[in-house]
Amino acid sequence: MCFVCSGKNEQIFKRLYEEISEENDRFYFYESALDLIKDVTLKNIAADLILLEYKIFTGFSEMLYMILKGQSIKLPVILLDFRRAIQNSVVKWVSENEFVLEMQVSDKIIEILKKIEAFILAENIFDDFSDNEQKNPPKEKQIPLKTFDLPPATNNLLSYFYQNRSREISLEEIENFLNIKTKSKLMRRNVAYSYISRLRKNCDSGCQKMKIIRPRKGFYQLLILKNPERKEGDDQ
Repeated sequence: MCFVCSGKNEQIFKRLYEEISEENDRFYFYESALDLIKDVTLKNIAADLILLEYKIFTGFSEMLYMILKGQSIKLPVILLDFRRAIQNSVVKWVSENEFVLEMQVSDKIIEILKKIEAFILAENIFDDFSDNEQKNPPKEKQIPLKTFDLPPATNNLLSYFYQNRSREISLEEIENFLNIKTKSKLMRRNVAYSYISRLRKNCDSGCQKMKIIRPRKGFYQLLILKNPERKEGDDQ
């Protein structure tokens, strides 16, 4: 395996590599993310996994996804948040890469991601950061998976549907996720309905690989279509 990393905490990346690496694995650390992109896209490095520090590259990762997708490079990109455990999840990492890059993450990579998650969850990982960062953690932010030209909140909802595609999602859960600022139950429901309607329409018109259905009253679920052909009357 070849691990390519970038961030401001090189020592933590080295500790991580020592924890998860096996014989003959390789490790490259880049101070400049642009240099990382250049070497990966020009194939100067035969990378297997890109690890980026979330605090530094939360916005830059979207550009990286677009570059990799444009060149049909199936290379997992993982955003690691060393400040807080809640941002790090194997399911989330796999979902983001499968959704954006349309790739199948291998079992070997998933096992490595499990080791990375366990490493970050260890108590000592958070000792490397200042008391200020621990006392004032950043607000939770859903990383959007941009496939359509949608507003950020709608993209976030699409990401949430995809990451929870194995189950039905209730309307109340969607309302809570959207964090609608109103005390009116009817208004909250109407706002949620408008987001769902917009998302379903964009899935129908802009993507032949997925669909949001209503399996029963008050519940919705995202389906990944193996056969993209639409059938009359398949809307619910």
